Amino acid sequence: MAHLNQPFRLFYIGNRFGRIAAAATKGFNVTHEQVKAPAVPRFLGPAVEGPPSQRASGVLEAFPERAAIFEQRMAGLDKSIDPAVRGWVVESAKLLERVFPDVAEYLEATARAVGVDYLAMQASYFSYVGLSARAEEVEGVDDPEGCSTAAGVLADGGAWLVKNRDTPGWMMDSQSVIEHRDPSWGGAAVVGVSSVGGSMAGSSGINSHGLASVSTSIVGRLGEPGIARAHLQDALLARCETVDEALEIIRSIQHVGGTMTLVDATGTVAAVELSPSGAVIERKQATGGVARTNHYVQSENSTFAIIDPVRLENSSSRLESMECVVDETELDAPWPEVLGSLRSRMATHDGPGAQCRHGAAVVTVSTTIYRSRPPTMFTSDGPGCSSPWVAWSVGESA
Repeated sequence: MAHLNQPFRLFYIGNRFGRIAAAATKGFNVTHEQVKAPAVPRFLGPAVEGPPSQRASGVLEAFPERAAIFEQRMAGLDKSIDPAVRGWVVESAKLLERVFPDVAEYLEATARAVGVDYLAMQASYFSYVGLSARAEEVEGVDDPEGCSTAAGVLADGGAWLVKNRDTPGWMMDSQSVIEHRDPSWGGAAVVGVSSVGGSMAGSSGINSHGLASVSTSIVGRLGEPGIARAHLQDALLARCETVDEALEIIRSIQHVGGTMTLVDATGTVAAVELSPSGAVIERKQATGGVARTNHYVQSENSTFAIIDPVRLENSSSRLESMECVVDETELDAPWPEVLGSLRSRMATHDGPGAQCRHGAAVVTVSTTIYRSRPPTMFTSDGPGCSSPWVAWSVGESA
């Protein structure tokens, strides 16, 4: 282990076209294994505007090399879907088209543009419930992901939200951060953290109303055909201004599994556990916070979860650490202090609940911190301990 004084490189995005307007550095101490990180952010793309199919094409055009990675990884995956569950995938895809046709259009356009099988692409979103769509990485219900999230209220009446995105290392070369604008949104914008070829905000996102959402996977059993959490996240950010509006939609649809944590400009915070049996919601306002990792906290979902002792121990340790993040973030602290504290806490490497991960199978490919008022995103291009960061003012006009 090396104790390094790692400079914090923060690139401010001056407008919605992604130009870098200014740069600042601030030193802080972190303890970590030294990892290679880019000198400048690689995951930034120009804003994409238009209906879903046009925006999907724009993302692929912005990242041709990353689109090629997606195409290679999707090739042949239609043959890896277990015939016994192919019908389940088909019905889930039909459900998405009925409930959120705009999200389905975006995904269908992506599949057409790179020539991949749409059904296999859909199945890749359900690998954590037993569909071996990522055949070389997923055996049964083995899910390599392991993300950590937390949220809390701020003294100004808004809220903060944070996520460490922990995935197989290859996804670091697939990540994207892009602002989306659609004519049906009435002038609103969404900035999504995702992977090229994936949904608009597959990992997390925030819209110009100040609604932000992050999600985590949970290994579970198949239930009725449902909506994947990544697709739900896209739909909520495109439709809703507040957490309560989002919760109304969440309660009305059939789910597959995982968690979502949401905040908005009113200071409302909610953690939502999704399963085929429904949504279990923990809501906070004015005080307090929530934390989630990769297991269910609410007992109502216990029959859906598939418990692996090693995975549960890891997730539980990280959850305990994230709960400490919530408890130690002062309600009346000014935003710069909150931001600095969150950034440092999410870069820790000590103990079983360490947030920043550099393992052989799973690495932290980004840390993202959201502020709901004004709607702002701070995210790293690689592990938060050693990578350049971007600050994005969401919906700022050119």
